Amino acid sequence: MTSNILVWHWSGGIGVGLHACVSASIWAWGKMLKSFENFQWYHLCDWLFSVTCAAGTYRNNDECVVCPSGSYTNTTDLSACFNCTEGMYQDISGLTECKTCSVGTIANTTGQAVCLSCIAGMYQNTPGQTECKNCSVGTFANTTGQAVCVNCTAGTFQNTEGQSSCTSCAVGTYQPMTGQTSCHNCSAGSYQALDGQTACYNCSTGTRQPYISQTSCISCTPGSYQDEQGQIACKNCTAGHHQDLPGQS
Repeated sequence: MTSNILVWHWSGGIGVGLHACVSASIWAWGKMLKSFENFQWYHLCDWLFSVTCAAGTYRNNDECVVCPSGSYTNTTDLSACFNCTEGMYQDISGLTECKTCSVGTIANTTGQAVCLSCIAGMYQNTPGQTECKNCSVGTFANTTGQAVCVNCTAGTFQNTEGQSSCTSCAVGTYQPMTGQTSCHNCSAGSYQALDGQTACYNCSTGTRQPYISQTSCISCTPGSYQDEQGQIACKNCTAGHHQDLPGQS
């Protein structure tokens, strides 16, 4: 059985004696002798033989326990650890504060040991946040944990938020600019046979194209010709002239 020091106060000084530890509470006020004033016995076992629990730990009965990851204490002798708030985390046990989630990551609940990376198609450009943002139209994010989204390249588009890629312009269309939400139709007199292109080609001489969004041009028929590029119609041979072959200029 451990020993405890009992202290009594009176007007003339302090008396100290040893007594067996019996209770964890303060012993009652009283007077032992008439000449003693304000006599009181303190049960000092805990005070004398316990250790103050440091910041980063908490008291569990008579033990100091390290705060687990995702929590902290910033003062001494607390009975519980505090959870890291939303937007914060702590991946190491026994610390006195939490860390802020970096850009590209979030913590949407309390007590997190790690932050979650924004999924592809989303981003977060501000530290300490609880949710990610959708990439806007005309942009994309094809990997996780992004702080910004990337503009769609020329020849592609994206008309929906929160996407991880852009869509190539279809044949017969084009897009010369980045970050766009749609593609342009090839105009009449031009064509594009490939997808993902930034321009259309003019129809060559001897051909025509009267429609938009086409993948090829049409040869002029016999009896007609076209000596200019990018035309929507062929010219008829004038009187006194003829053309027996198609696609002539």
